[in-house]
Amino acid sequence: SISTFFIVWIASPALEQVPAAALVGLMLVVVVHTFEWSSIPILIVTFLPLKARNYLNDKVFKGKWNVHRKIRRADGIVILLVTILTILTNLGYAIIAGVLFATLMYTWDSAKALKSSCITIKRKVDPKDSVSSKNEEEPQETKGAPLDATKVKSVSPRATMDDTDKSNDEFNATGDDSDDYQIVKIYTLEGPLLFSNANRLPSIFNWNGDPDFVEVHLQNCTVYDYTALNSLNNVAEKYKKKDKQIVLKHINIETQKAFEKGDHLISHFTYEMSVEEGDKQEFHPATRLNVAHGSRRQI
Repeated sequence: SISTFFIVWIASPALEQVPAAALVGLMLVVVVHTFEWSSIPILIVTFLPLKARNYLNDKVFKGKWNVHRKIRRADGIVILLVTILTILTNLGYAIIAGVLFATLMYTWDSAKALKSSCITIKRKVDPKDSVSSKNEEEPQETKGAPLDATKVKSVSPRATMDDTDKSNDEFNATGDDSDDYQIVKIYTLEGPLLFSNANRLPSIFNWNGDPDFVEVHLQNCTVYDYTALNSLNNVAEKYKKKDKQIVLKHINIETQKAFEKGDHLISHFTYEMSVEEGDKQEFHPATRLNVAHGSRRQI
């Protein structure tokens, strides 16, 4: 663009000698060679239903041309939207509209990538925790803040044993219902948690039927925005009204930063830091999920 500017600015007298018809023909040649003509049949079959594609492939073309060579319908809409807006308005508006529509589709797919699972286990009570719970004079942990480091042992992720497996071994080792054991409900969330899927949290948790101790494991889940924080806080508030304890565990670095920034907005739940300050540089965040995976939208 800079070179074109200087050419027009300096060599404008020479450009005036070029006939307008030649410039129009030059632009037409550029357009013809720039446009991807092979995308037209791909766009046509993209919006056809599967039965129509099978009929064309078997009866009309008889395998000579692959009718099933299609793209995702959302991508087809983006191509049509940008092309039509470029003709009606200009390329700038068309690109902005295409980016906005693609962003909405990405958010839609990210919302469906959230997965959840739960398990109820019997876990042996830590003697230190039982003593501290009986001592009424000992101060309680502050809600909405990480548990005190002297009460919660920080463990490196590489040396951390899965709580579910360890608790299952303890459950199999004994079958009695003594005071040394407690019933714990563990929820595991996987995928991105943001404004587009935060409204699913109330349907995942069961604060009326869960035991008194509930854990939420977020090692493969990342909390992105305030809407997700507020939804988690509202769920924890319902557990609190039922006199039940809910703790968030195994949070990754990105989620921990979100909790620290919104510390005064999450007053109803506590979270446990399982990563030491010195291990932050060595800690590998949760694996990025393919947001299109799990989406059942017709493509």
